[in-house]
Amino acid sequence: MKIEVDLHTHSNYSAHSYSTIYENVMYAVKKGLKGIGITDHGPVIEDGGHVWHFHALKDLPEFAEGVRLFKGIEASLLNADGKMDIDKVNAHNMEYIIASYHGSFEGIFTKEDLESAYLNAMENPQVKILGH
Repeated sequence: MKIEVDLHTHSNYSAHSYSTIYENVMYAVKKGLKGIGITDHGPVIEDGGHVWHFHALKDLPEFAEGVRLFKGIEASLLNADGKMDIDKVNAHNMEYIIASYHGSFEGIFTKEDLESAYLNAMENPQVKILGH
């Protein structure tokens, strides 16, 4: 199987990652990828990007060095209702959302709450991927 697009990448806007968006693009070129998704962590967790980062993603070009740039976010699930750490304005700027649970709310979610959070998040038409 040939992987052509990686829709879950982080840049140095997520503190645990240390590559710039451009460095990610250049690595994608090196690996022969046709596209990458810029999906930094949402602002609620400690290493997440600031809300301005997600607002600014809309200003990135559609292609860089021949690689398609998909603008997204790895949003954190906040409650059993499927609420995530992205506001409506920035959500509108995203091409897609990865809904993830990051363990930041240990003890708040029961197994049933977490299941409900994912099921409710999937009701959002912008949620295209479920994360960890």
